[in-house]
Amino acid sequence: MAEKGILREKGKTYVYLVRHAHFTVPKGPHKFDPYRPLSKRGKIQAKALAKRFVPLKEDIDVFCCSSMGRTVETAEAISEIINKKPTKYKELWEFNKILWTRK
Repeated sequence: MAEKGILREKGKTYVYLVRHAHFTVPKGPHKFDPYRPLSKRGKIQAKALAKRFVPLKEDIDVFCCSSMGRTVETAEAISEIINKKPTKYKELWEFNKILWTRK
């Protein structure tokens, strides 16, 4: 993240990749659940992360996220700060790494 006092050069493209905040994983074997929500801790993390986007909000042209529940919740916290709605893509799920790498 660009910290206060660090300038971003005009004409360059900056990409910020954010992983979703904390979510609760059940104990023992569990099924893949793409819609598992953030935990209480994760909601606090998402709000704290969102505040770091305040100095960047005017520079953000494209805002994308996966359509996984916890990722959408994290993106929505950022959305409130930058006043831009994220475009959701199922193709950005980690599960789709299989499709990207063919492994």
